[in-house]
Amino acid sequence: DLLASFGVKPAAVMGMSMGEIAAAYAAGGLSDRDTMLIASHRSRLMGEGEKSLAEDQLGAMAVVEFAAADLDKFIEENPEYKGIEPAVYAGPGMTTVGGPRDAVVQFVEKLESEDKFARLLNVKGAGHTSAVEPLLGELAGEIAGIEPLPLQIPLFSSVDQGVTYPVGAVVHDADYMLRCTRQSVYFQDSTEAAFAAGHNTLVEISPNPVALMGMM
Repeated sequence: DLLASFGVKPAAVMGMSMGEIAAAYAAGGLSDRDTMLIASHRSRLMGEGEKSLAEDQLGAMAVVEFAAADLDKFIEENPEYKGIEPAVYAGPGMTTVGGPRDAVVQFVEKLESEDKFARLLNVKGAGHTSAVEPLLGELAGEIAGIEPLPLQIPLFSSVDQGVTYPVGAVVHDADYMLRCTRQSVYFQDSTEAAFAAGHNTLVEISPNPVALMGMM
């Protein structure tokens, strides 16, 4: 809304994780009320889920210089990192992972010792992993009444892999927002689609900017 007040209108939008909710609003796919409803309940449930866990069960997330395709084999060979899952396919060779806090912290420390990029994220829990599944039932109930609206600008989806939704598409129902919470984020696919469509100026709006790192 602030950018719009200055006459700035995006040619298209895409989001990552919670940013997919903001992207829905920016594209006209959700009302301000429904946007805040989804974001607040998702954040609340993630926070409550963390508070209910013992210290050794807490989750964490990190952006790492590590290809998602190599993660399963790496964990098989290094069982001390068991429980780490790919959460965001961020870019070539860059992945956001989530899992048990101790395992994620150790993974970050290992990569840093190898002079690879690794950064813990200031987020609650291990989003987009199996850790959020116990929250989905209550979240579904809280957002059941949202009313998706026709898009006013195109949306490069990071939820539905490889899909670009055109103006007029009605996308953001409760099922879409639940998948946005649980499944992996296909951000690399959405950015590649945006580049292929001729978009080459990207503006990231985030309190914790990490989305564009995978493209640098």
